[in-house]
Amino acid sequence: LEVRAAPVFNVTLLDSNGTIFTGDTFTLWCSIGQDVYPIPTIEWTKNGNVLQSVRISDISYTYTVSAAKLSDGGVYQCEAKNIEGAVSASVAVAVNELPAIQSFCPEGGVKYVLCTGMNETLNCSASGFPYPDVIISGVHTSVLSTSVSTLSLTPAVEGDNGTYTCTANNTHKTVKENCFFDIGVPATG
Repeated sequence: LEVRAAPVFNVTLLDSNGTIFTGDTFTLWCSIGQDVYPIPTIEWTKNGNVLQSVRISDISYTYTVSAAKLSDGGVYQCEAKNIEGAVSASVAVAVNELPAIQSFCPEGGVKYVLCTGMNETLNCSASGFPYPDVIISGVHTSVLSTSVSTLSLTPAVEGDNGTYTCTANNTHKTVKENCFFDIGVPATG
């Protein structure tokens, strides 16, 4: 007696310990019930594109991402089908990135000398996902913005002296970088 049946999923899951960050490894599992005949084909796709999955057995396939990048985020779908029917399940994967300050202190130094009357613009840019909020604080404070913050000292005066801090923050971490501004009267000759 041959009993035919459409596939039914036992389990479809994302094998991770919570949040996935850039550089992490994660595995997607797709397994169907054992009493399915004929044995179905199983296929993983990401955003509609077929992926090269690994067959563990007739009823179980995995897809593993090593050294995850932001571009590895998306909707992954497992589909199992035979002549009796098809079943699919999806999982949305978000790859996160800790914030990092890309540029802040002019000329890459921790101390910057500026003459009064000169115009200076402090720019702080940061990367990360979710995109970080960035702010420059010190004697003056910039407006909170996403990924890039700008503070203008126009014109710079001696009262602008001090340490300015670029802070980048997302839901995972806060990072800071300092820059000291020494603003003085230009020498006369």
